Amino acid sequence: MASPVRNGGRKPGGSRAAEAPAAVLSRELIELYLRQVCLEDRAGLKGALDRLERDIIVYVLEQTNGRQNQAARILGLKPTTLHYKLRSLGIVPVRKFETVVSRR
Repeated sequence: MASPVRNGGRKPGGSRAAEAPAAVLSRELIELYLRQVCLEDRAGLKGALDRLERDIIVYVLEQTNGRQNQAARILGLKPTTLHYKLRSLGIVPVRKFETVVSRR
């Protein structure tokens, strides 16, 4: 039996045309990301996973305006686990503050 990984994770006889557009875009983005990290940067599996985890955490922190408790909830982590990951990955979250202009 052929491994599903050899044909891009698709079932035998399947085609990308049958996939939803979002799934195709997601797959293409993942392939592009992996090509960049694994092939060009030669990070290997561990390095690629670490970089992916770092990129996801940074993205979620940006979306939550640096609110670590909210980011931990979105990521499905305990806040203490997120804090540990931030320290171990060398991420220093910065909370953005909006400047309020008072009208006088």
